[in-house]
Amino acid sequence: MPREIVTSENRDEYIAKKLGKKREKDDDLVPIYHSTSKENEKKISKKDFDTKHSADGSVWFSSHPDIENVAATGKGATVKRYINKKKLKLGGWDETDKYGIDELIQQGYHGLELPRSNEKGHTYYQIFHPDKLDKD
Repeated sequence: MPREIVTSENRDEYIAKKLGKKREKDDDLVPIYHSTSKENEKKISKKDFDTKHSADGSVWFSSHPDIENVAATGKGATVKRYINKKKLKLGGWDETDKYGIDELIQQGYHGLELPRSNEKGHTYYQIFHPDKLDKD
């Protein structure tokens, strides 16, 4: 029986297949990345994100997979999650200008999607409920 070779490109699909997970349609899921220390990555993988330890009660992500070179404060490891835009209510720059985080949460927002006009195709995400994100 031939062995399946796992690379960085097919790792997610391989793990999902081995665990028997069925992913939702890929068009619905957007990969996002959070940079952190290796120590915190281990904690996140065991217990997920804890917004009590963040400065603003949220977790910041980027659409850029090489987030350490973009705007990360924690370095050494990257945590990947997925946003299902059909399930999450995300605000944008307009909501950021009008409301505070507590007001947005009261209005049912799960986070903010903040495209960068000076960085083509790059978007930052401020997520208030990281438990609503899909994992690999």
